[in-house]
Amino acid sequence: MKRTPLMLSTHQPGGILEVVEGYRRDGLIDRWGFQSLWTHDQGTLLSRLWMAFQAGFKLLVLLLQRRVSFLHVHLAMRGSFWRKSVLMAMAGWFGVPTILHLHGSEFQVFYDSLGPYRQRFIQRTLERAERVIVLSEALRHWLGSVAPKTKGVVIPNYVPLKEIPLKQHPSNSFTVLFLGALIERKGISDLLDAFKSLQKVSPGVRLLLAGTGDDQRLQALVETLGLRGSVEFLGWINDDQKTLLLGQADCLVLPSYHEGMPMAILEAMALGLPVITTRVGGIPEVITHGVDGLLIAAGDRKALLIELLRLQGDPTLRILLGRAARSLIRQHFTKNQILPMIESLYRDVLEECAKGPLALRKTPIKVLAVCSAGGHWVQLMHLRSAFEGMDMAFATVNAAYSGDVEGSRFYLIQDANRWDRLKFLRLLFELIPILWREKPDVVITTGAAPGLMALILGRLIGARTLWIDSLANSKTMSLSGRLARPFACVWLTQWPALSKPKGPDYWGSIL
Repeated sequence: MKRTPLMLSTHQPGGILEVVEGYRRDGLIDRWGFQSLWTHDQGTLLSRLWMAFQAGFKLLVLLLQRRVSFLHVHLAMRGSFWRKSVLMAMAGWFGVPTILHLHGSEFQVFYDSLGPYRQRFIQRTLERAERVIVLSEALRHWLGSVAPKTKGVVIPNYVPLKEIPLKQHPSNSFTVLFLGALIERKGISDLLDAFKSLQKVSPGVRLLLAGTGDDQRLQALVETLGLRGSVEFLGWINDDQKTLLLGQADCLVLPSYHEGMPMAILEAMALGLPVITTRVGGIPEVITHGVDGLLIAAGDRKALLIELLRLQGDPTLRILLGRAARSLIRQHFTKNQILPMIESLYRDVLEECAKGPLALRKTPIKVLAVCSAGGHWVQLMHLRSAFEGMDMAFATVNAAYSGDVEGSRFYLIQDANRWDRLKFLRLLFELIPILWREKPDVVITTGAAPGLMALILGRLIGARTLWIDSLANSKTMSLSGRLARPFACVWLTQWPALSKPKGPDYWGSIL
């Protein structure tokens, strides 16, 4: 069965969805055959929980069917991280690699607000990913300080280079545009305060606020500042409306306190619009002050007013900054530069996984071999030479077999079958501490119920699993063998007539 990659993302309008829709628009989704798995959307708490549950269930089904090659997970902070970390752990149980794509502008603040146990959980989650994509060198450096084993790689966002729209307003006016969530983190109160001072100097200026958030409070603040006729609340806008607004405006202002690499800034620069923004996150890695944009310190309302007055009074400067910004986007932040970086990353991860997670180990590979008695044990003993040099442990149902494996760790476990549920339960509670103690890289079995149980548990802790059905099953796979199918990384029969394109495979006979 062909395996396909999954792309996990929120379906709520915002920067993450814009990135994912860009991948779809520019062919990345189709080229790699991605299935989209939406984990979050707008709506009530109940509807959002239901969407998260559906995503988890669908992922589990696909993992059990061995239909997933890798995950590309787009996540931010708070609920986004906790939801996606569960799904990433599920993928890890089945040995499926994960690429995390960190978008959260306040991820560092989120991390610092947590206690040591939850911080440690975040560290482990980041370090278990095959790669963590970040939007700036600043964030990659921070990741290295809190989770040193994280394989961080900087891949910035990108935007399409559209035709520059014609201005839709008189040339002697001055229109300021804000794109983003109407929340304090975005510096919206700072902007309104600076705009009030700007209006005193130039009464004809306008401010367009495109986005949603704390609308009622901000509308009340606009009334208090006496800006009702000069400030317009536009709500959330689609892509075409955004392009039109960027064409109408004279500058974009985003005075944020925390950012990664805002799509709004890149979109404005791509259309030749001068930008005033703050020196936070990855923004200083994109904009050079006075060359292709204007930078201020977060919270500095006086500096914001000075830069607004500077642009308002100097149309030539607006043109020069806009041209330089568009040139910068053309050279570094379009699909032609960014998509090859992403696709190269996919190929690197798949190539590493094809070599196997054990290929570069400096310590011996740990193998736990589990089976029932009789022919199952005999066949397992014939395989011992294949594991020479590895750290072997054995678990079986007959204490007398310990003499066959002197020098290796040996565990006696309960024999079980489908008719005795109590024995199955006892077997389960015996195998769990064995697997916890051994932490095997590989679990191998030559069949029967004890091997099946060990195989399932091994897969859940991320071990590679190998099922070899008993030679005695020459007409059909055993019941345990059929049940092992979703949990076996390698699923083998010892009879060529039983081999099928979708499994089991035939690699030869042990005896």
